[in-house]
Amino acid sequence: MNKEIRTEDAYVSVYSDPFNSRIRIDDYSGALTSVLEIIKNETPAWVEKLIVKSRLKDIVFFESRGFLNEARVNSYFLGTDMFFMTRYFSSDRQKSLAWIREELLIKTILKQETEFYQEDLSNVSVASKSDCKNLADLYRDIFPIYPTPLSDPNYLEKTMDEGTVYVFIGDRGKIISAASAEINAGYKNA
Repeated sequence: MNKEIRTEDAYVSVYSDPFNSRIRIDDYSGALTSVLEIIKNETPAWVEKLIVKSRLKDIVFFESRGFLNEARVNSYFLGTDMFFMTRYFSSDRQKSLAWIREELLIKTILKQETEFYQEDLSNVSVASKSDCKNLADLYRDIFPIYPTPLSDPNYLEKTMDEGTVYVFIGDRGKIISAASAEINAGYKNA
């Protein structure tokens, strides 16, 4: 659920994600102390992780207030980099017991040689709402656990209404592969 809060000297766009026990600050502007005050007021007790999409110039401010720099996305803000600044309210949420296994998996995948070829793309389609049930079935089969309810057709329809684009490959009437992109028209990224 998206919510925009404006005060005299600040603006904050908050995305509440109860499914994952987190909130995400998708955008902000104005006095950083006022931005942080709005964020504090919009952080309910159920939140285990707070994510702020920060600009480079604001990293020190957020770090000095207990946030960690978790990741960077190149050219996110109309050509300038975005940094995911996070703050955890649960020690269990902050640690990953599977990180060694995850690192090994990534290294194994990166070492594998892949063959690239282009076939006939006539079986690639942009999904519509009528495809949501089949997309949900695919996601349910592939992802026993996922950070969003992708196996719920209603959730997929809602994200389509909010601008997410889904593309899939079909074979004999069945979806066999899919990808999606959340479109941010304001910052011209996905």
